[in-house]
Amino acid sequence: MKKILVTVLAALTVLAIAGCKGSDTNNTTKGSDTEQKTTEQAQAFDAAAVKASILEKVTFDKEVVELKAENALVEYSITDTNVKCLAYNAAPGTSADQLVIFEAPDEATAKTTLTQAQAYISDMAAPEEAAKLNNAVIAQNGNYVVVVVATDATPAAAIVK
Repeated sequence: MKKILVTVLAALTVLAIAGCKGSDTNNTTKGSDTEQKTTEQAQAFDAAAVKASILEKVTFDKEVVELKAENALVEYSITDTNVKCLAYNAAPGTSADQLVIFEAPDEATAKTTLTQAQAYISDMAAPEEAAKLNNAVIAQNGNYVVVVVATDATPAAAIVK
């Protein structure tokens, strides 16, 4: 009799634990609307694909070469350690041609990064590159900021969205 009672109690305990774990999982997978939107945006924006598409569709006057990503953070005066540079391609020498992609931890930080990128581009003193700089694409998509400076950077605007 005791063995049956112990077996029944053990089975009930296992079921109770499994039941609690199941409801816990359901609660954590729901998340808030903001968390779901952020996850969807992160999945929707593929930085490598955006970079490849821009390099394919935008014509740069000089060949843009891949540079160390951390250099872009320094050049753009981005001091927030949570912001990452995912791509930094620029033409050597005095050409302003470049492609930069930053990733911020959230949209508010991305907005600050966007402002810093706009300030950096507007402060560039290169009279011979003025037309490029005035027509640069500096855009935010969720947590990402993309900067494209080229003679005709217009195709980049459609790619970033």
